[in-house]
Parts: sequence; C-alpha cells; structure tokens
Amino acid sequence: MHFGIDFGAKLAGTTALCYDTSFELVIIQTTKKQDADLFCNEWIEKLSPEFVMIDAPLSLPKAYQGQGDDFFYRDCDRHLQAMSPMFLGGLTARAMRLAKFWAKSGKIFYEAYPRMVETVIPESRRDKSNALYCDDIVAFIRKETELEIKFMQNSKHSCDALLAWFAGYRKSKGIAHKTGEISEGLIWY
Repeated sequence: MHFGIDFGAKLAGTTALCYDTSFELVIIQTTKKQDADLFCNEWIEKLSPEFVMIDAPLSLPKAYQGQGDDFFYRDCDRHLQAMSPMFLGGLTARAMRLAKFWAKSGKIFYEAYPRMVETVIPESRRDKSNALYCDDIVAFIRKETELEIKFMQNSKHSCDALLAWFAGYRKSKGIAHKTGEISEGLIWY
C-alpha cells in the first residue's frame, strides 16, 4: 500500500490523500483551517504506507548545493515546465521537512507531477481542449487497477491525489517515467 498526496497550503483545505486497500482506493481531503502537515503525519502514522508519492517539490535547485547557477529551477522542473520550488517557497520547505521526518522511519517520499501523469492516459480520454475531466481519470484508473474509487470530497485536489497515487502504482509496476537528476531531484509520472 502506498499514498498519493496533493500537498496544498497548510490551512487552506486543499491537501488531499489517496491510499489503496485490497479492494478500493480511498481519497480524503483536509477542510479549511485543518493543519495539512498534521493531517499527513496522522495518516502516515495510522496506515504506514510503503512509500509516498507527493505533488510537491522535495529538493532545491543544485545551485543551493554549490553546483551551477540556476537558483530557480531544477533540471526536472525545466524539462516538464513545472513551477519552481522557489516560487512555491513554504510549501516546498514543508514537503521537504515531511519527507525528512519520515525518512527516519524508513518511509520514502517520491515527487509526482499529476499534470504529467495525465499524459499516460490514452488520447481517447481527452477532450478537444486536451483537458482531462476527473470522471475520465477515475474511469481509466478504475479500469487499470480494478479497484473501486471512493471520494470523501470530489475536487481537483482529490483528483490530483489520485493521479499522484497512480504515479506510484506505475512505479511499483516498473512502468513509470521519471525525469531529472538523482543528485538534484526526480519527478515521477
């Protein structure tokens, strides 16, 4: 069992978490003013996933390690046209702290990027504007995994947590893509 987390602002109610049981995927989400970090810690403690896929930067550009001159983007961010970890600021710091804390207990965090996970869903599932609707994502993942999907709250954040979980599913099957440099940071999809 593993987690997919769409990590949001600390008290905004935008953090969602997806986990698998033997017969279903369960997606839960914070509420406004609920501490997202505490929420994640409590669920990791309660269910003890093998690993966590999180939609948040888990590292800084290598310039902060004294290598190179790019203080804004990592190689993986540039390659995927993702936001800079520096732009995300506090969210990046919180995600890195969460991953470091759980690494002491052997829990490994991997960075996932839901927008790229969408690209592995067949073109027939996309509308003319190339956007995917959550219903299509749910239908595809349900078919791929043969698991029922149970939303506590159907939202963009819940859908992104599901996509982060699916990146972990693909990783565990050996079919996930990754980009970046091990020394700086990898994004899985």
